[in-house]
Amino acid sequence: FLNGTPFGSASLTLSAQNIWHMAWNFPGGANFDPEVMSFGAGNNSRGWDAMTGPTAKKWGATLSLTF
Repeated sequence: FLNGTPFGSASLTLSAQNIWHMAWNFPGGANFDPEVMSFGAGNNSRGWDAMTGPTAKKWGATLSLTF
């Protein structure tokens, strides 16, 4: 599909982070993120995030063109 264009190749990359999660045994409104530890050190608080905003959803796209 690049015939007749000045491009030798094209690549499209899509990425997303934190778009959906299923945290069993946590309240529905709780913000659960396994990469967060807002209660300090210790294994009992891992993934539990309180008194902070919700984890941001991240969407990204990269278009690479070579000549």
